[in-house]
Amino acid sequence: MNKEYTLEPIDFLFSEQFFKGVDEQNLSDFLLVKRREDAFLFAFEQNLPSGYKIWQDVLSEYEKKLRANSLFSSAQSFVSAELENRQKQNSSLLLEYRKKKIKNINSEYDDFLFSEARQDAFSVLALVCINRYLDNEIKDDFFERVYGLYKSGGWVCGMKKERFLLFNPNLTI
Repeated sequence: MNKEYTLEPIDFLFSEQFFKGVDEQNLSDFLLVKRREDAFLFAFEQNLPSGYKIWQDVLSEYEKKLRANSLFSSAQSFVSAELENRQKQNSSLLLEYRKKKIKNINSEYDDFLFSEARQDAFSVLALVCINRYLDNEIKDDFFERVYGLYKSGGWVCGMKKERFLLFNPNLTI
């Protein structure tokens, strides 16, 4: 296992590129979600309009495929420990946000950055790492496409048919 390659998505979570905003020039790989409320609806709701997939169900199906690998528990333990370590190393970010919130000087972007979207991204990118740990067990490139969209600066918040939905955090700035 190449540790650097395996953990790259977790390191990305704590980089300045995470949720930096999407260049809206290249919309071919995804559908852009422009409203934060819609992004949260597509990410977490169970009753969606026709054609939309329940995002948590999509992720669960892929996780189920990963769990079929006998090394899944080892991969999950490794990735969880690394994620926890990085969260401890970067705990000052959350503390700074909480101070801003108490002083009422937090921005809409700050609120988004530390919302459920962040926790969702942690979960999704941990699955990307687990897939990499398992020598890319999932062969359809799903996880690498998701990671590529995160690297483009957005939040992957769902699917409509076979296209990913991507929220642009720049719209909250």
